Order: sequence, then structure tokens, then C-alpha cells
Amino acid sequence: MTRGLQAVGGRAAGGNVAGSCRRECSRPARGGSGFPRPHAGPLAFIPRHRGRGVLNRERGSLLGADSCPERLGLRRLRVSRAPGSGGPSSPDDEVFMQHALQLAREAGRNREIPVGAVVVDEDGRVVGDGRNATEELLDPSAHAELVAIRAAARTLGSWQLLARCTLYVTLEPCPMCAGGILQSRLRRVVYGAKNPLLGADGSWASLLRAGESAAAGSADAGPRAPLRPHPFCPDLEVHAGVLEGECAEAMKEFFRERRKRAAWEPGADGRGK
Repeated sequence: MTRGLQAVGGRAAGGNVAGSCRRECSRPARGGSGFPRPHAGPLAFIPRHRGRGVLNRERGSLLGADSCPERLGLRRLRVSRAPGSGGPSSPDDEVFMQHALQLAREAGRNREIPVGAVVVDEDGRVVGDGRNATEELLDPSAHAELVAIRAAARTLGSWQLLARCTLYVTLEPCPMCAGGILQSRLRRVVYGAKNPLLGADGSWASLLRAGESAAAGSADAGPRAPLRPHPFCPDLEVHAGVLEGECAEAMKEFFRERRKRAAWEPGADGRGK
């Protein structure tokens, strides 16, 4: 399915469409010492490779030719991180969330649930982004967060370097995406609107923050066992509500339109994230 993502443009920032994004992304020189490991462990080095997405222009792109921040009218800014998971969000967060919103709206135009995601490195550079593509790829795992994380790992040349990155997503991650976030060891997650149906940051379950319940949204659940810190991601920062109104409105507008279509188009009212 990785090849499928590349075929429709599940692009890392290093892909051909990125243009200036690719040129600005830092990459270690061949033969150099490379990046230090983000975590000690049995794998001291993971070989780097150049992940280049192959774009199928006839089918379109998951990300679009205009997803580079400068082309969206957005500035490249350094991300400021507040200490602890409860710290305030950075003013720069709105810039990157606007980028994610552009992708969410593109997903909606393609009749996908309108969710967009952006991965930003420690220097404030977009290294991967994506939108929901479950219908387009016939892949239930092709949520915006996972598409963006895969793209960022290809750009960086090692998934372990995601530990220095921030993920921006327009909707509270679902349990599947929360698992991907934790396994990716991302440093920080910023999201917009709450996901009452399947949110994994307290709306339906609480998987992202240590000390929260693993069954927060289940009325029939017994005594709640607090989660222990993730062994590889103990200090994950989570910030909610950035551009919450705009992110929520994108979802509401999508479902309003889908209900209208369902009145006259059989099968239009499908299920999604």
C-alpha cells in the first residue's frame, strides 16, 4: 500500500512537487556522521534513503501542487514548544494548522472526510503532509495523520527522526492514528476540533496522555486503569483547540453537503472517520 500512496501523490516534502520545500529541507551529506539518535536503543543507525513519491498527475495528488506553505501564503516559522503537555500552544501553530485546513478542504472536495495533517521539523519546516484518502486508496488506514507521518519519514530518511517533529491535524486523532503517533515517537501533537465519535484524546478514549483512562468514553467500562507513560514517547506534548472553530466548520459543512446528496444520490451517505 506504500506504493499506492506514492502513486497518487502521498508525498514527502522531498517529492518533486514540493519544489522549494525540498530544496530547503536539511539532509545530511553522504558519508557524514548523520543525525544523532533521538533515543538510545539497539538500532544505532538506520540507513537513510531518498523517498521520492511518484506523482500520477492524471489521478491527482493527496497533497496537491499548492501544498507548499509559501504557495498557500504561509510563512515558514520556527515552532515554539511549551514545556509539558498542558502548556499553551505557539502562535506559529495557527500557521501550520491553516496548511492542514487547506488539505482538509481538498479532502472534502474529493468526498473524503475533511481531515488534513502536517508534520513540521524542529526548524519549522514542513517535511510531510497529507489528507484523508480512505476512499481514494480503498485503504481504511489512509487517515491524514498516517499519510503525513509516512511522508515525513521518507523525507527525513529515518522514522526515528520523527521524534524531533510536531504533527498538526485538524481533528482529534482516532485510536488508530493515536497508535501511529505513539509508535512514531513524535514530540508534539497539535489538533483543531474535537472528535466526539472516535477521538483518542479524551472524547472516546484517552491514549495520548499518560495518567488518563484508556476507556474514558465507555459508559459500561469498569474501574479505569491509568495509562503508564509510553516507553518510547513519555513526554508527548498534546495541544487541542487550535483554530477549533474553522476545523469544526469544515467537518460540519462536509456532512451538511453529504446529507443533501444522500437525499437524491444512492449510497452517498457512507461512513467514515
